[in-house]
Amino acid sequence: MDPTICVSFATVKWDGYDYFEASVGSLLEGLDPRERSTLCLNILFRDTDPSRNPSWGQKWTDRLVDKTGSYDVSEEEFSHLQELEKARNFHEKGIF
Repeated sequence: MDPTICVSFATVKWDGYDYFEASVGSLLEGLDPRERSTLCLNILFRDTDPSRNPSWGQKWTDRLVDKTGSYDVSEEEFSHLQELEKARNFHEKGIF
């Protein structure tokens, strides 16, 4: 069955409590296999170094999520994103 709904979560490492894992769990809780097959679940790790995020590379993401990734941009754009992140200019960085 082809997915009829696409859900994407964007996450970044926070200092403090992070609701990301609970949000993904809440979305998937109680879905039977047929319902789950109609859902395409993607995660975008928004840190330029996604390994900073505690959920990056975890087994649960491989088992429960259809696609995980980080920025798929040119080297020039990626360098700009790193500069924005270093300057803590999250307003502009959030546009990407």
